[in-house]
Amino acid sequence: MATALAGMALLLPKLWDVIIDPVIGAISDKTKSRWGRRRIYLLIGAVPLGLFFFLTFITPQYPTELQTAAHIAVVFAIGCTFFSVVNIPYSSMAAEMSQDYNERISIISFRMIGASVGVLLAGGITMLIVEAGGGGAAGYRFMGLVLGSLIVVITLFSFWGTKDAVSLPAGEKMMPIKEQIRIAFKNTEFFALIDGTVIATTNADGIFDFSTALVSSISDTSNIAWTGMSNDWVVDSFNCNKWMDGSIIASGRNGQSNSTSNIAISYTVMNCNSTLVHLYCVEQ
Repeated sequence: MATALAGMALLLPKLWDVIIDPVIGAISDKTKSRWGRRRIYLLIGAVPLGLFFFLTFITPQYPTELQTAAHIAVVFAIGCTFFSVVNIPYSSMAAEMSQDYNERISIISFRMIGASVGVLLAGGITMLIVEAGGGGAAGYRFMGLVLGSLIVVITLFSFWGTKDAVSLPAGEKMMPIKEQIRIAFKNTEFFALIDGTVIATTNADGIFDFSTALVSSISDTSNIAWTGMSNDWVVDSFNCNKWMDGSIIASGRNGQSNSTSNIAISYTVMNCNSTLVHLYCVEQ
């Protein structure tokens, strides 16, 4: 696939992500349901998220490269949307499950232990699953099916496991999104964390992309899908969560910022940074 098309297949969905992340955060803030304003999105997004993770590794044979790139871009964009639907409300839950600062830290610590173990296991068993599925493109499709199914199960487990979590009253007056963003941009701890994370994720993304291209490439199309989407959904989410949690803790301490706004802005910055790295790697 031509470099320009490959780059656009990654760039356009990430530009869409810049728009959709704050929108999902604002919608979640205003949601009223029997399951609260955050948990409901774990239920809504679990199956679609797992499905589109699986579809990431299935690219039909099209007569032209443009059609192939368009397919990748569309699947990527829809998958990123459902990732936002699940992960932004999920990441906001910790700040609402307790009003006690120390208890929030404990909740976040347990969540990050689980996230770290999950990422390590997924990274460690991926190639084993690929080989068990016959290797090559078929093996990656099998891996997508297995891990996609796990995504569904684990997300639903998180939904049911937090049924007793305290949430803000449904009728609570919410701050307008413009005001939330304005306050988030005034949070000095938040932007100190952003600066460090941009540097860290640039290194992580670059290493992941180049190593994948050199070692795991099956074809131009599959390599683009793997480096562009798996990196965003696994590596970036892991790194992003670590410093977003710091932002939530800081917000809870000084009461100056809404956690959902911080999370949405965090993902926007992360997406822009990752897109630049991906485009550079594809160009190489």
